[in-house]
Amino acid sequence: MKRISRVHFIAGFSQERNPAENVLSILQGGANWIQLRIKGKELPEMKKWAKIAVDLCRKFKATVIINDYVEIAKEVDADGVHLGKYDTSPLVAREIMGQHKIIGYTINTHEDIRPEIIEVVDYAGVGPYKETSTKRTEISPHGIEGICALAVKIRQIRDLPVIAIGGITPGDIPVILKNGIYGIALSSFVIEGDCVAVRTSLVLKKVYEIAGEI
Repeated sequence: MKRISRVHFIAGFSQERNPAENVLSILQGGANWIQLRIKGKELPEMKKWAKIAVDLCRKFKATVIINDYVEIAKEVDADGVHLGKYDTSPLVAREIMGQHKIIGYTINTHEDIRPEIIEVVDYAGVGPYKETSTKRTEISPHGIEGICALAVKIRQIRDLPVIAIGGITPGDIPVILKNGIYGIALSSFVIEGDCVAVRTSLVLKKVYEIAGEI
């Protein structure tokens, strides 16, 4: 079984920094899992940032996941890919990436929970937990009750790691983890502020205190 981190740091462009700067700072803060998420750029630029992210993560012995772009993830030999309902199907992605790579899938509603998808992915990103400025969505925030309800339905099919996502800050971590959710994904709290490495360390320390592992 593939090891899935309890903390997924989503890195890309921020107001002050480019993806490489954010990825490096997050890694310096102790992260072992990076998801590179870049929107609205041409493929050559996407490949450039993806290759840099892979090289950096290799140096720090961290897992690197590419958001959306299966072919780019394969080309740069990333550890895996994270997909949404409007991206390449995880069924197709599994054929392209192979069994040894990691595939994550975003679930926003109960209708998104399809057995054939749950059976081929390695973890589910479930949200939004709260409002978030980094990703547009028409789905209302679920809060802990909604996240847990989706997690229960997923686990009726398969005991899959559920990663809560959407506007999460350190203050949300205790209630999420203590309600049986496997892990969290963060973006804006870390990359939109100053001292990215310090913020990363703060999040990891909080999770370690509660879960006893990262």
